[in-house]
Amino acid sequence: MQAKLSIKVRLVLLSLLAVLGTAIVTALFYTSNRTTERALVEVYEQNGESLLRMQRIENLLLELRFRAAGLLLDQLPIQGSHNHLKDARQELAQLWSELQANAGTLFDSKAASAEMQALRSDWPQVEATLGQLDQGYTVRDNPRLTEVLEEQWPLMVKAAVKPLQTLIPLARERSGEAFGSAKASSQRMLQIGVTVAALCLLLLAGMAWFTMRAILAPLAEVKQAKRRIADGDLAAPMPKFQVP
Repeated sequence: MQAKLSIKVRLVLLSLLAVLGTAIVTALFYTSNRTTERALVEVYEQNGESLLRMQRIENLLLELRFRAAGLLLDQLPIQGSHNHLKDARQELAQLWSELQANAGTLFDSKAASAEMQALRSDWPQVEATLGQLDQGYTVRDNPRLTEVLEEQWPLMVKAAVKPLQTLIPLARERSGEAFGSAKASSQRMLQIGVTVAALCLLLLAGMAWFTMRAILAPLAEVKQAKRRIADGDLAAPMPKFQVP
């Protein structure tokens, strides 16, 4: 290789190798960062927000049960509880709509998919129970409110709260898996990038060494010939040195 390639070609190869190595390493690090970014987006915008929605739905239903029981015990005013119910129903409708539309891959597992399907099927029970609670508040009918809490509310808990309590830990697990998978992929890309960078450095070092040798070896011959001439050997041949 040393005899066949001119110094100019060597320098060109060095430059090309440096540019190619830099481009490959940059692309690998960019891909790694994008992988991590996509994972964070999935965990936060889809899994994380869906998890928060489910927790909020569960909390709202518990708050409604607490306020209705407090009203029957004459500990809370009926108007405040009724207003809270109206606001909660609107928020629940929005949360439920967003949960179904933006869940992403959160419910891909068999267990989560089954629980989510059951929750979809039984969600009308939630709306019906809250409607009965609203009617009880409207007519200020404590016996009706008692009936709702004692008879209908347990059915709604079974239809909605229990599936939510099952889905929430599954959602946490799925979020952890998504982030862990992306993190592992990012680490692999970083390892490949480091390996490629090391190989490029080795190739650059090798090319630089051969190029320096191609330049310095003739110079050393010229220096040696000049020394022989200085010592009185006028017949010593002067090597021809020309940078290709």
